[in-house]
Amino acid sequence: MCPSIDPMELVIGISDLEPLFKFPQLGDSLRELGASVQTYVHWNRVEPAPGRWDWSEYDRQVDLLQKHGLKWVVLLAHGQAYGTPDWYKESPECLYYRCVEHGLETHVLSHWSPSTRAHAEELIHRFGERYGPELLSSVLLGPSGNYGETQYPCFSGTDRWTGDYHSHYGLYAGDPQAIADWRLYLLEKYGSVDALNRAWRSHYRQLSDVEPFAFGQQPSAHAWLDEMDWYCRAMERYTELWIGWARQHYPAEYIYLSVGGGGFVLAGQDFSQQAKLAGRYGVGCRITTDGTDYVWNMVNTRRLTAPCRFYGARIGLEPARAIDLYGIVGRIYNAATSSADQYHDYGYDIIKPQSPVANPVANVPARDPGDDPDLPGYDPRSEGYFTTQRYLRQLDRGRQPRIEVAVLNMRTYFNLTQPATFGFRSGLLTGFRAPFDFEAALMWLRGVVDFDLVDETMIRDGALSRYRFLLHFFGNIGSADIAPAIQSWMEEEGGLYVGTGDAIWTDIWGDAFHLDALVGLSLGAGEHYGRSPLQVLDSSALPRVSRAASLGISRSITDTSRSYLSATTHLAKGRGPAVWHKRNGAGAALFCVGTWQEDEAVIKAFLVDAMTACDHLQPSIRPASHVVEGQEGLYLSALERRDGTDPELLALNFSPEPRCLGHDDTLWELPPYSIVSRPLESKVQNGGGSK
Repeated sequence: MCPSIDPMELVIGISDLEPLFKFPQLGDSLRELGASVQTYVHWNRVEPAPGRWDWSEYDRQVDLLQKHGLKWVVLLAHGQAYGTPDWYKESPECLYYRCVEHGLETHVLSHWSPSTRAHAEELIHRFGERYGPELLSSVLLGPSGNYGETQYPCFSGTDRWTGDYHSHYGLYAGDPQAIADWRLYLLEKYGSVDALNRAWRSHYRQLSDVEPFAFGQQPSAHAWLDEMDWYCRAMERYTELWIGWARQHYPAEYIYLSVGGGGFVLAGQDFSQQAKLAGRYGVGCRITTDGTDYVWNMVNTRRLTAPCRFYGARIGLEPARAIDLYGIVGRIYNAATSSADQYHDYGYDIIKPQSPVANPVANVPARDPGDDPDLPGYDPRSEGYFTTQRYLRQLDRGRQPRIEVAVLNMRTYFNLTQPATFGFRSGLLTGFRAPFDFEAALMWLRGVVDFDLVDETMIRDGALSRYRFLLHFFGNIGSADIAPAIQSWMEEEGGLYVGTGDAIWTDIWGDAFHLDALVGLSLGAGEHYGRSPLQVLDSSALPRVSRAASLGISRSITDTSRSYLSATTHLAKGRGPAVWHKRNGAGAALFCVGTWQEDEAVIKAFLVDAMTACDHLQPSIRPASHVVEGQEGLYLSALERRDGTDPELLALNFSPEPRCLGHDDTLWELPPYSIVSRPLESKVQNGGGSK
C-alpha cells in the first residue's frame, strides 16, 4: 500500500495574470494541478505619488484568483530599478549602490540607506494590513538585487525588466553609507588601526583611510576575507529586518527568502549562513537557478538545499529560464530528491504548447497548438501540463533523501580565488578563467552517486554526523579550525575522508596545518614531480585504480618511512606512495596525490573505489548505496519518510534511450526521460554490476 503524500506547494508564475483574465479556462487547469499563482508587487504601482496608496490592480488580481478557487503567492520586492517610483528616483533621499571598481551607480537602491529601509518597511506593513494570510499560500521576500533577491546587483542591467544601468559581478559598496558601515565593522573587529595592520599585514595610518577595495586590489588575503564577511553579513542583517517585518503579518511557514541563484560571494551570498538565518526564524529559501538539464540543476541547487535541510529551513526551487518537457521531468526529480517544500514553474512552461508532434515524455498525442481559436498561444491541456500532472505524486515533501556522501565545498578557497564563480564556469569575472572546472567534476560525480555539498560553516556546526564519506578533491586553501572537526568525525563516528592532491590544505598565508594528523601527509616530506608508474599492490581494494594504473600518476611523496604505510594499507607504489590509507580511530582517511587536471582517469577511478570498496579498507564503514556506473543518464537516490519508514529507490532516466535496473530478482525498465520508484531492499544492479 502506497503511503499518502504530503504535497509540495506547487506555484505557477503568471506575471500580471493577463492570460487568466483573457482565458478563464486556464483557471480550471491550474486548480486541477492544485497550483497557487504567483505575481509581483511593484512599489511604483501601489504608491504612484508620495503617500498616495492605490491597491486596485492587486485587488483585481485577488478577486480573479478567488473566482477560480486559487491561492495567491506574492513576491514582495523593493529597491529594484523596475519597481522604484519615479518620484522617489528624483528625491534627494534616493541612494543607489555604487560600484567600487568603476565608481558608477546602479539603479538599485542601497540597503545601507535609512530611507530605503523605511520605505521597504512601510511597503511590507501596508501590504500585510490589506491582504491577510487567508488569501495567500506564501510570501516571497526580495529585498534587493536586480530582480528581487537577497543579494546585490550582479547581472547585466539591460533587459526589459531591469532597465539599462551599470551592473555586473562586482563590489557595490561605494556609497557613503556603505563606507561608513565598513569602517564601523573594522573598528568593532580590531579596535585600532595597529591591530588591523598586524592582521592584514598592511600599513594604514588610520581606520578612516580604509576604503572598500575591488577584487585584486586588496592588501592581503585576510583583508579580502574580512571585506567579504562584512559584505555578506550586511545583506543578511537587512534580510533579517525583512523577515521581522513580514512575520508581523504572516506565519513563518508562509515566508520564503528569494535568494537568487548564484551563491557567489561578490553577490553578497553565503548560502549556509542564509539557510541558518532562515532556519532560525522558521522561514524558507527559494533558489532561482534551474535550467533544462537535471544534473546541472542538482549540482547548482545542492549548494543551498543541503544547508537548508541541515539548518531546518524550507526549500523552494524556481527556474531561471524557460524549461522544456525533459527539463520538467528532471526538475521534479530534483525537487523530490532534495526534500523541497515548494516547486515553482512559470506559466509559459505549463500552459503554452511546446511541440505540435506526439511526445512520449508528456504521453500526449500529436496536436495542432493553434487549433483552439479561443486560446491563441495558450493551451490549458498542453504537454507541459500533462508532464507535470503525470509526476505530481513525486512532489511529496513528506520524504527526505538518504545521502551518505558529502563533498567539501571549500568556500574560503573560492572566495579568495574565484569570487564570482565559486568554482563554476558560469558567471565568470571578465578575463578570469578557472584552472579547474569544479562544476563539471560534480556533474560527473552525480552520475556515480547522490551527494551533498558542505562548507566550513556546516562542518563547524556538526553537519558531518549526517554522512559516511567526505570527498575533498578541490580547494586547497581553508580554515584551520575545520580539520580537528573532520578528525573527530573520523575517530568517533567512523567517517571516511577521501582526498586528492588538489586538496592539500594551507591557510591563507600558505602555511600547512593538520595534514599529518588528518591524512598522514606532511608537506615537509620530499616531493617528486613527474609521471611515475603506478602499481596497485591490492587490486581487490582498488579495482578501478588498478585498471587505470598504466596511466601513471603525476605526483608522489618520496618519504616512505612513515608508520602508516603498513603491508595491508600500502596500496600503491611508484617512486613513493601514490595512494594510501590511514586509520583514524573508528574511521579512516584515503588519499591520492594525483591531481584532477593531470590524472583525471586515475582520480575518478580512485573516488569510485573509495565509495564502493571501503568496506574492504575499513569494516566499520558501510559502502555507499546505489553507485551507478556504465549507464549514462541514469540517476538513483534513496528516499524515506521523514520518520525513517518506507524506504524507496527513486530512479531517473534522463536520456533518450531506455535504461534497465535490476532490483533483487526483478528487472525493471525506465523509459526515456522518466521517473520510477521502487521499494528499497538489498541490492541494485545496473550496467551488469552489483553495488
